[in-house]
This record gives sequence, C-alpha cells and structure tokens, in this order.
Amino acid sequence: MEPIAPVQGTSSKHQVVITSAGCQSVCEGGKDFAAQAALGAQATHAALGSDGSGSGSGGSGFRVWGSTDMIARAWVVPDRDYHRSEYPLKSLEQVRCGADIVSLHDVQQMLTQAEAAASETEIQVLELPGPFALVSALVDPSYLYGRLRSEQLRDALDAAQAALAAYSLAAVRAGMRVLSVADPESSVDLLGPRAFKETCGRSLVEFLQELSGRLGDAVVHVCGRTSHSLVVCGLAEPLPRREVWAPSYLHAVATCGKLPGFDFAGLGCLQQNTARPAVYAVTELRLLPEGAQAANGACATGLS
Repeated sequence: MEPIAPVQGTSSKHQVVITSAGCQSVCEGGKDFAAQAALGAQATHAALGSDGSGSGSGGSGFRVWGSTDMIARAWVVPDRDYHRSEYPLKSLEQVRCGADIVSLHDVQQMLTQAEAAASETEIQVLELPGPFALVSALVDPSYLYGRLRSEQLRDALDAAQAALAAYSLAAVRAGMRVLSVADPESSVDLLGPRAFKETCGRSLVEFLQELSGRLGDAVVHVCGRTSHSLVVCGLAEPLPRREVWAPSYLHAVATCGKLPGFDFAGLGCLQQNTARPAVYAVTELRLLPEGAQAANGACATGLS
C-alpha cells in the first residue's frame, strides 16, 4: 500500500506513515522497518521484573531494564541493607522526601548501559512501578491499606512520584523508548473507586503529568489493569485507537511514541505477540488532571 503522507515531527531516517488503509508503520529508506526487526517472540511481560541489567535481547527486538527492587534502595541507607524478602521500612514516616533514585550506583550503571545499547533496531524498555507500588515495596501493603486517607501516606506518595519523575526523565535521556508503568498493588477492584481515585490514582496521574510533553519520541505505556482503573475513576479517557502494523504490540506502542503529542498508551498488555507481524490496536490515553485535582481536594478535606 502506498503511504498517503508522513507524519511530521519524526526523524529524517525513520518516519511514521499513514497508509491508504489507515494503518501506521515505520519506514526506513523505502522499506518497512517492521520487516527488518526481529519478531517479538518473547513476551515482554515475562522479562519485566529483571534485576535491572537488561533482558529480552538477542534477536527479540527489545531490551527491558529496571526493577522496583533496584530503585527502592534509594530509601534505604546504606542501600546494601535492602532485602526484598522483608519490608525495609516499618512506617510511612520513614519514607523520606527527596530520595534520589538516579544517584544510585546500580541505576547509573544501568542508564549508561542502556544509552550504549540504544539503537533504532532495538527498543529499550524501562519497567516502572507507580507511586503506590513503590511505597508498598518499602512498607507492608497491609499497613498501607489501613491508612489510605492518612496525611502520612499522602506525603509518602508525593515523595515517590517526585523521585519517579526524575528517574523517568533520566531514562528517556538515556534512550529508553517505552516506559512500562504498572501499579498492581492498587486498583479499583482492590480499593474501590473513591479510595483509588483519592489516593493511588491521584498520585499516579500527577506523576504522569510530570512527564507530559517531555518524552520526545518515547512513550509511557500504563498496564491494562492500572489504566482501566484510571478510566473508570475519571482520571483518564481513551482516545480513538491507532492501528499499527508492527512485529509486536510493543513495537506498535513504540511507533506511536513517534507521533506528535502521543505520550501515553494503555488498556493493553505489552506481552501481546503473534508469530508474525500484524496490525495492532494501540489506545492513546488522555490524562484528566482536573479529576486528580478534585480527588486532591476531597482527600484534603477528609470526604468519605
């Protein structure tokens, strides 16, 4: 199919094009870039949760970096005392403000390696927890669930979202193309719509807002369960889906990141793969910060 017109704002070497069928693909020198990339046969989700050294390479067309355990060490001094088998902090008051994830030695090493590995033929993916998931790696979640409306949890989530935003932007500068965000410890199903919206959802949207307009060609993918919770609570809305010809859903999401203003995707799963390139539907998410602000006010006034 002949392309109708390239989308403006992409690199001169790689262009996102709209075909006459309404699909998008990445072209290089007149050839379909998807045909040159190795098939995404290995599920991205299976690679998430790695030790941060990067996994999923070796012909799969992507490499996954980062882990919650690695960045949680920013709150433990000295960080060698961090043990994932136990929660390192006993209370929310110990989640200090101003923790610097980027300054951690392991994170610096990871970003250096990712920058060296960055290329047009291999997508660099960063696994990211949401603010509540990060705090729940530090403090027992059963303790947190009983303090959802507390000022201490609010302060802890604010500290986590600020640290995650700085870490995310450093990762984008290092060449990460897809930031995969999940907050499995919080959802509408677990907390209920009001509690989710006023605590975890509010914090997650405020974190994502810090990245809006600052991602360049990178894109944030919010996992299906988490993004569904945001939509249900009025903190985000899905926009019309983009149909993308790509080797895998992950590649399709990365392609959409090249579109001007396309910062957030969701309501899908990065482990989607087929045995051959196909057309994938990618849903763009539009954040609704006014919903987060309303939740912010309700939380501050103690409404139930």
